[in-house]
Amino acid sequence: MRALVSTATTGSGIGEARRGAPRRGGVGRVVVTRAPIPALRPFVKLLWASDEDPTRLLKGPARELVLPTGAMHLVVRLSDHPLRLYEHLDDQVGHIVGHAVVGGARAGAYLRDVSGPARSVGAQLLPGAAFVLFGARADELAGRHTPLEDLWGRSADEARERLIAAGPAGRQLDVFESLLAARMPRVHGLHPAVAHALERSPPRTRCAAW
Repeated sequence: MRALVSTATTGSGIGEARRGAPRRGGVGRVVVTRAPIPALRPFVKLLWASDEDPTRLLKGPARELVLPTGAMHLVVRLSDHPLRLYEHLDDQVGHIVGHAVVGGARAGAYLRDVSGPARSVGAQLLPGAAFVLFGARADELAGRHTPLEDLWGRSADEARERLIAAGPAGRQLDVFESLLAARMPRVHGLHPAVAHALERSPPRTRCAAW
C-alpha cells in the first residue's frame, strides 16, 4: 500500500500578524494559521485550524506518512473520527489514539489514516511548553502520541466541546488560545528557559519546584 507524504505544520513563512488568512493545504484542505497572543508566544510558535471538503472521500484506506519536524504539537480533531495510526504500511488495522492528542518531538516518521475528511485545531509548541501546559517533562512525551485526556483529564473533552461549538476557524483559534492561556501558571515572570529546565528535571525536583 502506498502512502501520501507530508510534514506537520511548521509555520515556515508565517509572519507575526494576528489575523490568519486561509490558504490551501493540499487537495480539498483549507488551513488558517496565525501567531499566538503575546502571553502564549514564549511557549507556542504557531496556531492553526484545518478543514477539509466534507465530500472528499478516497476510495479505500489511505495513509499519510508524516515526516518529523523535531517539534511538539497539540492537535484537537473536531470531526467525528479520531486519529488512527499504523505501525507500518502492511498494518491493516492500526490503533486509535483519540480526538485530542499531544505529539511529542520525534526523530522518525509515522503513518496516519486520511481516508475521510478531518477538521482540526492545533498548535506547534516551543521548548518549555510541556511543563507549563501539561505538567510533564518533554522526554516523557517525546517519540509518541499521548491522548490529551491522559494529561488534562475530563478537561480535554470539555475543551473539544468548546472548540466544536465555536463555529468558524477564526473563532476556534480564539477559543483555543483562551484554553491554552488558562493552563499557564498563575505566576508572573516565568521565563521559558526556566520552564524548559523544569520539564527536563527529574520528577521529584520538578514537583518541589512546582
